[in-house]
Amino acid sequence: VSRDRYIVNWLSAISNGSLGNFAGATWSTAIGISAANFEYRENSDDRAVATEFIGLVGADAGGERQLYSVFTEFSGMFGNKFETKFALRFDQYSDFGNTLNPKLAFRYQQVRSLTLRTSAGTGFNAPSLQQAYGPQLEFFLNNLNDPRGCALAGGGNHPNCDPIAVSGQRQTNPDLQEETSINFNFGAVWEPVKRLNF
Repeated sequence: VSRDRYIVNWLSAISNGSLGNFAGATWSTAIGISAANFEYRENSDDRAVATEFIGLVGADAGGERQLYSVFTEFSGMFGNKFETKFALRFDQYSDFGNTLNPKLAFRYQQVRSLTLRTSAGTGFNAPSLQQAYGPQLEFFLNNLNDPRGCALAGGGNHPNCDPIAVSGQRQTNPDLQEETSINFNFGAVWEPVKRLNF
Protein backbone atom coordinates (compact mmCIF):
# COMPACT_ATOMS: atom_id res chain seq x y z
CA VAL A 1 0.00 0.00 0.00
CA SER A 2 2.88 2.40 0.72
CA ARG A 3 6.60 2.63 0.05
CA ASP A 4 9.07 4.50 2.24
CA ARG A 5 12.50 5.56 1.05
CA TYR A 6 15.31 7.08 3.13
CA ILE A 7 18.61 7.93 1.42
CA VAL A 8 21.74 9.33 3.07
CA ASN A 9 24.79 10.54 1.13
CA TRP A 10 27.68 11.37 3.47
CA LEU A 11 31.20 12.64 2.83
CA SER A 12 33.76 13.40 5.54
CA ALA A 13 37.47 14.07 5.95
CA ILE A 14 39.47 13.98 9.19
CA SER A 15 43.09 14.85 9.92
CA ASN A 16 44.92 14.33 13.20
CA GLY A 17 48.41 14.69 14.55
CA SER A 18 50.71 15.82 17.32
CA LEU A 19 51.25 19.47 18.27
CA GLY A 20 54.30 18.81 20.44
CA ASN A 21 55.08 19.58 24.07
CA PHE A 22 54.25 22.86 25.78
CA ALA A 23 52.67 24.11 29.01
CA GLY A 24 53.80 20.92 30.69
CA ALA A 25 51.77 18.58 28.47
CA THR A 26 51.96 16.57 25.27
CA TRP A 27 49.32 17.93 22.88
CA SER A 28 47.53 16.43 19.89
CA THR A 29 44.67 17.59 17.74
CA ALA A 30 42.13 16.43 15.21
CA ILE A 31 40.07 18.46 12.78
CA GLY A 32 37.40 17.37 10.35
CA ILE A 33 34.67 18.43 7.97
CA SER A 34 31.62 16.61 6.68
CA ALA A 35 28.72 17.16 4.32
CA ALA A 36 25.54 15.11 4.14
CA ASN A 37 22.31 15.04 2.19
CA PHE A 38 19.27 13.29 3.65
CA GLU A 39 16.22 12.46 1.52
CA TYR A 40 12.95 11.00 2.77
CA ARG A 41 9.97 10.00 0.63
CA GLU A 42 6.76 8.20 1.54
CA ASN A 43 4.50 7.27 -1.37
CA SER A 44 1.12 5.60 -1.00
CA ASP A 45 -0.83 3.52 -3.47
CA ASP A 46 -3.29 5.59 -5.54
CA ARG A 47 -6.15 3.44 -4.24
CA ALA A 48 -5.22 4.26 -0.63
CA VAL A 49 -5.05 7.97 -1.42
CA ALA A 50 -8.51 7.65 -3.01
CA THR A 51 -9.77 5.98 0.23
CA GLU A 52 -10.64 2.72 -1.49
CA PHE A 53 -9.46 0.71 1.53
CA ILE A 54 -11.67 0.57 4.61
CA GLY A 55 -10.00 2.08 7.65
CA LEU A 56 -6.93 3.43 5.87
CA VAL A 57 -6.21 6.71 4.10
CA GLY A 58 -2.91 7.05 2.26
CA ALA A 59 -0.88 10.18 1.61
CA ASP A 60 2.36 11.23 -0.04
CA ALA A 61 5.01 13.15 1.89
CA GLY A 62 8.72 13.79 2.02
CA GLY A 63 11.52 16.21 2.64
CA GLU A 64 15.23 16.83 2.29
CA ARG A 65 17.97 18.15 4.56
CA GLN A 66 21.55 19.19 3.97
CA LEU A 67 23.99 19.16 6.89
CA TYR A 68 27.47 20.71 6.82
CA SER A 69 29.80 20.31 9.79
CA VAL A 70 33.22 21.42 11.01
CA PHE A 71 34.68 19.91 14.17
CA THR A 72 37.93 19.88 16.11
CA GLU A 73 39.40 18.37 19.26
CA PHE A 74 42.48 19.20 21.32
CA SER A 75 43.93 16.72 23.78
CA GLY A 76 46.65 17.36 26.35
CA MET A 77 48.37 14.65 28.39
CA PHE A 78 50.10 15.81 31.59
CA GLY A 79 52.50 13.00 32.41
CA ASN A 80 50.68 9.67 32.49
CA LYS A 81 48.01 10.54 35.07
CA PHE A 82 46.00 13.54 33.89
CA GLU A 83 44.42 14.18 30.48
CA THR A 84 42.26 17.03 29.28
CA LYS A 85 40.23 17.32 26.08
CA PHE A 86 38.41 20.20 24.45
CA ALA A 87 36.12 19.69 21.46
CA LEU A 88 34.11 22.11 19.36
CA ARG A 89 31.55 21.31 16.67
CA PHE A 90 29.73 23.63 14.26
CA ASP A 91 26.73 22.31 12.30
CA GLN A 92 24.72 24.07 9.61
CA TYR A 93 21.28 22.56 8.93
CA SER A 94 19.43 23.62 5.81
CA ASP A 95 16.13 23.57 7.71
CA PHE A 96 17.05 24.26 11.35
CA GLY A 97 19.84 26.82 11.16
CA ASN A 98 23.28 26.81 12.76
CA THR A 99 24.50 25.38 16.05
CA LEU A 100 27.83 25.54 17.89
CA ASN A 101 28.50 22.97 20.63
CA PRO A 102 31.59 22.74 22.86
CA LYS A 103 32.69 19.94 25.18
CA LEU A 104 35.33 19.90 27.92
CA ALA A 105 36.51 16.63 29.48
CA PHE A 106 39.07 15.46 32.04
CA ARG A 107 40.51 12.07 32.94
CA TYR A 108 42.60 11.36 36.03
CA GLN A 109 44.33 8.07 36.89
CA GLN A 110 46.39 8.25 40.05
CA VAL A 111 46.68 4.47 40.32
CA ARG A 112 46.32 1.79 37.63
CA SER A 113 43.16 0.30 39.15
CA LEU A 114 41.10 3.52 39.38
CA THR A 115 40.21 6.04 36.66
CA LEU A 116 38.08 9.15 37.20
CA ARG A 117 36.37 10.95 34.31
CA THR A 118 34.23 14.06 34.04
CA SER A 119 32.90 16.18 31.19
CA ALA A 120 30.55 19.06 30.39
CA GLY A 121 29.12 20.17 27.08
CA THR A 122 26.10 21.16 25.05
CA GLY A 123 24.04 19.16 22.56
CA PHE A 124 21.71 19.72 19.60
CA ASN A 125 19.25 17.31 18.01
CA ALA A 126 17.06 18.22 15.06
CA PRO A 127 13.77 16.36 14.48
CA SER A 128 14.02 13.45 12.07
CA LEU A 129 12.73 13.94 8.53
CA GLN A 130 9.79 11.66 9.34
CA GLN A 131 8.91 13.81 12.35
CA ALA A 132 9.24 17.06 10.42
CA TYR A 133 7.84 16.13 7.00
CA GLY A 134 5.74 12.98 7.46
CA PRO A 135 2.23 12.65 6.02
CA GLN A 136 -1.10 13.15 7.73
CA LEU A 137 -2.98 9.87 7.88
CA GLU A 138 -6.46 8.95 9.06
CA PHE A 139 -7.30 5.48 10.30
CA PHE A 140 -9.71 3.49 12.45
CA LEU A 141 -9.06 1.39 15.54
CA ASN A 142 -11.61 -1.43 15.79
CA ASN A 143 -12.91 -3.61 18.63
CA LEU A 144 -11.95 -1.24 21.43
CA ASN A 145 -13.54 -1.60 24.86
CA ASP A 146 -14.37 1.09 27.41
CA PRO A 147 -14.19 -0.65 30.83
CA ARG A 148 -14.87 2.57 32.75
CA GLY A 149 -17.89 3.51 30.64
CA CYS A 150 -19.20 -0.04 30.90
CA ALA A 151 -18.82 -0.06 34.70
CA LEU A 152 -20.55 3.32 35.05
CA ALA A 153 -23.44 2.01 32.96
CA GLY A 154 -23.87 -0.98 35.26
CA GLY A 155 -22.09 -3.56 33.09
CA GLY A 156 -23.83 -6.52 31.60
CA ASN A 157 -25.46 -6.10 28.20
CA HIS A 158 -25.50 -2.30 28.26
CA PRO A 159 -24.55 -0.72 24.87
CA ASN A 160 -21.63 1.03 26.59
CA CYS A 161 -20.06 -2.40 27.04
CA ASP A 162 -20.05 -3.22 23.31
CA PRO A 163 -16.78 -2.95 21.32
CA ILE A 164 -16.49 0.29 19.38
CA ALA A 165 -14.45 1.73 16.49
CA VAL A 166 -12.58 4.97 16.98
CA SER A 167 -11.10 7.17 14.26
CA GLY A 168 -7.56 8.43 14.67
CA GLN A 169 -5.02 10.64 12.98
CA ARG A 170 -1.26 10.59 12.59
CA GLN A 171 0.33 13.83 11.57
CA THR A 172 3.53 15.80 11.96
CA ASN A 173 3.90 19.14 13.68
CA PRO A 174 5.24 21.84 11.32
CA ASP A 175 6.21 23.92 14.37
CA LEU A 176 8.32 21.16 15.92
CA GLN A 177 11.58 22.63 17.19
CA GLU A 178 15.04 21.19 17.72
CA GLU A 179 16.18 19.79 21.08
CA THR A 180 19.06 21.48 22.89
CA SER A 181 20.82 20.32 26.02
CA ILE A 182 23.49 21.13 28.58
CA ASN A 183 25.03 17.98 30.01
CA PHE A 184 27.41 17.11 32.83
CA ASN A 185 28.92 13.69 33.40
CA PHE A 186 31.06 12.10 36.07
CA GLY A 187 32.23 8.52 36.15
CA ALA A 188 34.74 6.16 37.65
CA VAL A 189 36.22 2.89 36.42
CA TRP A 190 37.57 0.52 39.06
CA GLU A 191 39.57 -2.55 38.06
CA PRO A 192 40.50 -4.46 41.25
CA VAL A 193 42.00 -7.31 39.23
CA LYS A 194 42.91 -7.67 35.57
CA ARG A 195 39.90 -8.21 33.25
CA LEU A 196 37.39 -7.40 36.00
CA ASN A 197 36.17 -3.81 36.15
CA PHE A 198 33.24 -1.80 37.42
